Amino acid sequence: VDSFGNTSLERAVAYLISEGFLQRHLKKAVNIYRERRDIFCEELQKQLGDQVSFEKPEGGLAVWLKLPSLDNYDRLSTTAKKYKVKLPMAEQFWDPDAPIPYVGVRLGFANMSLASIPIAVKKLAEVLLQK
Repeated sequence: VDSFGNTSLERAVAYLISEGFLQRHLKKAVNIYRERRDIFCEELQKQLGDQVSFEKPEGGLAVWLKLPSLDNYDRLSTTAKKYKVKLPMAEQFWDPDAPIPYVGVRLGFANMSLASIPIAVKKLAEVLLQK
């Protein structure tokens, strides 16, 4: 006997699934995130061009932006803070004992409105192109 389950919640979720509510929600969510991803990638290409490289992700809620080099991580970090931009460096997501395959940042787009994406990428470009 499972004494820790929430039968009411489990039944409600089962109802949502059986009536197709979950499937409809997933379809809508995928379309929303796909549009955000597409606009985000278009803005990266438009505003940063060949200064960086990335692959448009088939899934997920973030883009891995590869930087050509990182001569001075401290400078980049300081500049990002000055512009109030959070740059989670790729190395934070890898095994610390493994070699880092490239210098880059992970950029999430899922929580952005369509109107805020160009503004956010412009701020990012200001940070990355700062000499």
